[in-house]
Amino acid sequence: MKNHTLITFLGRGRLTDNNGNTTGYRKAHYLFPDGTRHTTPYFGLALANYTQPDRLLILGTAGSMWSALLEDHISDGANEDLRMSLLEAEGNEAVTANQVAQLPPLLSLATGREISTRLIPAARDIEEQLEILQTMAEQVKAPGRITLDVTHGFRHFGMLGFLSGFMLQRIKKLEVEGIWYGALDMAYSDADSGDPITPVLSLDGLHAVQEWISALERFDASGDYSVFADLLRRDGLPDDKAECLRQAAFHEITLNTHDAAQKLLSVLPMLDKPLQGASELFRERLRQRLEWAKYQRASEQQHHLAQRALERGDYQRCAILAFEARITWACEQSAKNPLNRRDREAVHDREISLARQGRHDSDHPDTSLDDLAQIRNAVAHGTPPSYVPLQKVIKNPRQLREFLKKSLASLPR
Repeated sequence: MKNHTLITFLGRGRLTDNNGNTTGYRKAHYLFPDGTRHTTPYFGLALANYTQPDRLLILGTAGSMWSALLEDHISDGANEDLRMSLLEAEGNEAVTANQVAQLPPLLSLATGREISTRLIPAARDIEEQLEILQTMAEQVKAPGRITLDVTHGFRHFGMLGFLSGFMLQRIKKLEVEGIWYGALDMAYSDADSGDPITPVLSLDGLHAVQEWISALERFDASGDYSVFADLLRRDGLPDDKAECLRQAAFHEITLNTHDAAQKLLSVLPMLDKPLQGASELFRERLRQRLEWAKYQRASEQQHHLAQRALERGDYQRCAILAFEARITWACEQSAKNPLNRRDREAVHDREISLARQGRHDSDHPDTSLDDLAQIRNAVAHGTPPSYVPLQKVIKNPRQLREFLKKSLASLPR
């Protein structure tokens, strides 16, 4: 996929000698996980050479080392006036957006890569932090990929960079290719040359954890198993099992709990052994969310899913599943097949008839199933119940929740 943008922060790094004279910017020998080395004062450019993005977005403050970009990549004294004006402004934290805007064509020509530069605030408060995130969102194009460098800049920029990856993945449907950090404080001496070597760390594991947290939140809000499919496949789950999760999600959305359970039962054994990557941290939590498929009776499965729907405030699904659980239970008690349409309709008609008789028969006053049926029809069709007291229930979220809670508690199991 094209449209790959590397987003990087520009920090400060000018050195001085013992007499206080400026001596340039500190260069580092960056060592990537595959053994590749790059020497530069600015890790973002090394990372650009390593990841080969289509575009490099450089973000820096009014005190960042903008002049170093010219110093290291523009030779023969070209644009010396601009470099010196940037150098002076950096010391006073007075670099302007106009100065920064002059850099992209020069840097793009020197590096052979599209480069954009943007002046950002220091993120001192919520307004400045949101401004930086907004700048990132405006500067990247979707669909596409992003790589994040959280090495330079103020320390809290790293947290902003990490958050931006998660944000851009959600609001712009961008794929986070990687998150990188040049660990200068972990530098060590090379055994052969004696040069200080700075290891480059991939922080993709942290991003994977954040993706899992988000997936669990989305599942708990929607009941959609497919949110786990790609995460598990990336950590070693076979493709056919990942597809089972997607199919289970489809079946459950269409209230086909039988087939949903069958698909989940084929995945559950894979959760009996350790998983790779971030998936292992969440294996037990995922297993808990799939365990309902092990219930022996279909009515138990529907009851569990109705309870889970109630917990997330999905009153429509709760009412439908609770009613169906009651009919399924009656089928099971009558030795009828709840998946056979004729058997189910016969049991349904019998149970509803008995429940409605309770409104006129003082000896059999149980009308709970008819009440539940009326609420079920109301949320399914958008029409009010015929029984007047229930018309108030359907219009009051607290009363509706309490009604469904009591209905689930009273269902035979």
